[in-house]
Amino acid sequence: MQDLLINEVVFQGPLHDTFNDFWRMCWELRSATIVMMTKLEERTRIKCDQYWPTRGTDTYGNITVTVADVHELATYCVRTFHVNHVSVQDIVRGEGGSPGETYRANYDKFVFHCEF
Repeated sequence: MQDLLINEVVFQGPLHDTFNDFWRMCWELRSATIVMMTKLEERTRIKCDQYWPTRGTDTYGNITVTVADVHELATYCVRTFHVNHVSVQDIVRGEGGSPGETYRANYDKFVFHCEF
């Protein structure tokens, strides 16, 4: 898979039960941009669950997502997230600080999320 270059991934918006899988996929594929082509609700029909934090940080499995910036414009919104991988093994052992403190790996990144 090292020789395979993936330019884009297309998928349906995740439902609540698949948030962890969605963010793990984004991490593993090193996604830098997520474009949401629908609203969460259209004509009273739920199209997608909100898979990002409104503010602050949420954890999805081993992935933490922190809202870094939000720009709401007339027809779309651009959100910037700080995405980080948390090692379960390190959380259990409490490495990198006092026992039970969350250790975050050094390989983190920003993801830009555009909602139309």
